[in-house]
Amino acid sequence: MRAATDNRVAGIDGDCGGNCACATCHVYVDPAWLSRVGVRSAGEDDMLNLVSELRDTSRLACQITLDDSLDGLVVTLPRIPALTRKDARMSAMKESHSAAMQATARARIDAMALAEINPADPQGFVDDTVGYVFDRLRREDPVHRSHSAIPGIDTYWSVTRYQDINACRHPPCPVFVGRWHHLDGLSAER
Repeated sequence: MRAATDNRVAGIDGDCGGNCACATCHVYVDPAWLSRVGVRSAGEDDMLNLVSELRDTSRLACQITLDDSLDGLVVTLPRIPALTRKDARMSAMKESHSAAMQATARARIDAMALAEINPADPQGFVDDTVGYVFDRLRREDPVHRSHSAIPGIDTYWSVTRYQDINACRHPPCPVFVGRWHHLDGLSAER
């Protein structure tokens, strides 16, 4: 599997990195080579039960250990099903819907007053818009004070630019000192 993914063989994805957990490296071993590659493990059998077009010669490439005795090994790939017109139409509709949802989410976040923006709002993680929140904060308010809905925590700070985060590695943090009166004079112990 590693030889195939390193050489970008189309049809061998190896999504699990060779851990026998995805079946995206399904191959057919040439019958003349089958006895030389060893037998399938129970775990490999379980994964192969998930593939379409299972054959007696089916193996997961990640479970075949290559050595000199396998020089010249012949394997073939399962045929990749072509998209039907209906599949292509559905795929295009999903992409269009996703782009529209992203545009709507970005517009909603751009329309919010800065004081209303809360990077910890669970909705941002539900609709995958938290990235837009941080994009806006980096542009307009890189050291942002948010109000928390968590009991016992009144406010918290979002420092959204790398240079500001890096500057805060050693207190007192220069991005806070002088910005808000109750933070002036922070000591190194706090």
